[in-house]
Amino acid sequence: MLNTILDVEEKIHDWLTAGVTFVWLINPRRKTVTVFSEPLKFNIFYIDDELNGSPVISGFKCKVSEIFI
Repeated sequence: MLNTILDVEEKIHDWLTAGVTFVWLINPRRKTVTVFSEPLKFNIFYIDDELNGSPVISGFKCKVSEIFI
C-alpha cells in the first residue's frame, strides 16, 4: 500500500510531536532527502550534499548520493 503525501506528512508530524529529534524523508525520484526537525521546519539536501546525524548519532555522515547507489 502506498502512502499519499498527506499520510506521510501526518506521520512526520506525529513522530516529531511525540519527541523524535528529526525525520529523514527520502525522495528517490528527485534524489533528495528532506530533514524535518520540527513539524514546520525542514531542510532539503540534494545529491551533492552531505547529511549528518548530529545530535542523535554523533559522527555519522553520509553523502546523499550514497543513498541512491
